[in-house]
Amino acid sequence: MPFVGAGISTAFGFKDWKALLLGAAPPSLAQIIKEQLSANLYEEAAETLLKELGADAFQNMVAASAGDSNLEPSSLRVGTVSLLPLIAGGPVMTTNFDRVLERAFEANGAPFESVISGPRPDLIVDALHGNRRVLIKLHGDWQDRVGRTFAQSDCDAHYGNEPQQKRVLLVGVESLLFSSRSLLFIGASLGPGRTVRLLQEVHQNYAGIRHFAIMAVPRDQGAFEEKEKHLRSCGVLPLWYLADDPGQHACR
Repeated sequence: MPFVGAGISTAFGFKDWKALLLGAAPPSLAQIIKEQLSANLYEEAAETLLKELGADAFQNMVAASAGDSNLEPSSLRVGTVSLLPLIAGGPVMTTNFDRVLERAFEANGAPFESVISGPRPDLIVDALHGNRRVLIKLHGDWQDRVGRTFAQSDCDAHYGNEPQQKRVLLVGVESLLFSSRSLLFIGASLGPGRTVRLLQEVHQNYAGIRHFAIMAVPRDQGAFEEKEKHLRSCGVLPLWYLADDPGQHACR
């Protein structure tokens, strides 16, 4: 099952979380946001910006950065996104807010049956059990602030301790996502974060689960060895490729 990360979307001009938050930070907060991001505190950095901008301005920032204006059908019929429908016979999973995948699958003659946006445990379990051709947007969609998981307060609402039953359902469905079948990570760095922590927990708890990731090989030998060690802790087998410049990633 493909798990599509931000690397696919950046090829279409969308910003990743780091660039988005740094670009939106007012001068008075720029250093604080930078320090939080350097410490891999992405949700906390988003929360800092949310409190400064207010809910409406924060939503406008997300909508402006992840909206559909950059998506032309012709650009979706070439490169990596045009090949995804060929390997995705069932669900596809992403943490991206934009609609690159929806538009790409439609443009290539394989539209999704439905899109599951945000924390919807019952719908996700049904899609997995039925192996249905649906898009699971774990962090929600740019147009829906209620189902979106971005800032720390969003994480607390969707994955925190209250209400307890909701937390149990979400933890259960995420464990199912990462343990029921092999994932192929595409455009995902698998750096520090909630997704990686859950992968590591599943890898420790269940023997024999193997995931895969298509990744650009680090040029430094030390960085290469460190990355392989990190991926092994997640139960992920890297499929390395060499890219000397951004154009050689061939995402488009």
